[in-house]
Amino acid sequence: MDETLLRNILKREKNKILFSFISSMPIILIILAIIVSKSSKVFTVIDILTNINYIFIIGYVALIYISISKMYNNYKKEII
Repeated sequence: MDETLLRNILKREKNKILFSFISSMPIILIILAIIVSKSSKVFTVIDILTNINYIFIIGYVALIYISISKMYNNYKKEII
């Protein structure tokens, strides 16, 4: 990837990246994990939330990578 193109994309699209990162916060899944742990006697809240936490970290990294690569491809098409 071209570094100057990536810098221009990040300058232009910084707000969109931050909004997509914040809007994808897993509030619904945390509430669902608490409900499941309350109804189940085997799992506790901490067990479910620690396992989900690793999935969220991987998801955030994938989301940022996908959003930056989509923006890169869009601006690359504009330049060509």
